[in-house]
Amino acid sequence: MTVLSQELTKDEILQIVSDSIFKQFGVKDEYLVVLYDLDSPLSRIMTQAHKEVLHNRDPHKTLIREYKPEENTELVEMLSHLPEGSSVILIQSTSFRMDKFRIRLHLFNKHMGCMEHSHLGYYPPEQENTWIRALTYKAEEYARIGEKIKNLMEEYDEIRIYSGSKENPDILIFPDMEEAKINDGRFYQQKNRGGSSICGEVFSESKDLRSVNGTININCYPNAAFKIVPCEPFSITIENGVVTKWDDAPKEFVENIITRILESETDTHGIPEVMVREAGFGLNPFISLQHPLDFVSVFERQAGFHISLGKKHSIYRHKFEKDVLQRYHIDIFSSCFKMTACNVDERTGRVKDEVTFFEDGKYL
Repeated sequence: MTVLSQELTKDEILQIVSDSIFKQFGVKDEYLVVLYDLDSPLSRIMTQAHKEVLHNRDPHKTLIREYKPEENTELVEMLSHLPEGSSVILIQSTSFRMDKFRIRLHLFNKHMGCMEHSHLGYYPPEQENTWIRALTYKAEEYARIGEKIKNLMEEYDEIRIYSGSKENPDILIFPDMEEAKINDGRFYQQKNRGGSSICGEVFSESKDLRSVNGTININCYPNAAFKIVPCEPFSITIENGVVTKWDDAPKEFVENIITRILESETDTHGIPEVMVREAGFGLNPFISLQHPLDFVSVFERQAGFHISLGKKHSIYRHKFEKDVLQRYHIDIFSSCFKMTACNVDERTGRVKDEVTFFEDGKYL
């Protein structure tokens, strides 16, 4: 899909915000609270758009209020006593910390919905358009693609990632995948209704983490401030689930990612290692290296592929005993041009059949 780069019109912005409230979040006639700050240009744009979209809503069931840290105690008390089934939208230049708990989880526990527009202050002016476009409602499309990837993982022996040069590609192989998780943005049908507003991702990992082997070409990684850093592409080698070579990697990548993990995480014999865990399939067509979003937790939704380095994974945490240190989960991004699902001959190891589900920037 080709994404237009021209400025969004006011009507387009209002439509995108309206869809996020009523389609994605599923707001109906319940009590609705919108908390915002005005600390960044993007938070001011989003705040104004919410005020305009909601201006005709029942004022007895709608509260749009500026967040002020000195009012934390009052705000937590107010939110805690909302009727069950209420909805809360947070428009945040960073991330509101109202008490020792994440407010979204606090609200979920009280059977309320919470959608977060967070870290809006991370994005420079030239990325504001991209962020708003990435909010575009495409949940049914993400769900369709996500189910296809999930089914391929279940029906085929392995997933292959082709990156780098098409003439002599790097190939990374993930055999026998865990049940995939799909972030399609259909908040309205979730038990805990809500989440981070920019959606579009499928992720999994191999059931046996030591079965992952191959090479992958990397063209982007996060720095210590969680900001993405595009780079000259380089390849890393994975053997038995562990990164073993990174010869041409930038110094910052080695120091901030490889070295930090090696200083903390080890195998069962105490030998330092950098393990590969997540296989992440971004679905959002509005995010790319050509149209980036700086914050790594949003950039991972870009239409493409990433892996995580380090032993930590909150979803598949059962892989290690509790006494094994699992400190890092750092996403790095690939110049992937093709992804396939394969069946393999058990005797020879040769590919018997191969289905391509992603090629040249598009899911098929």
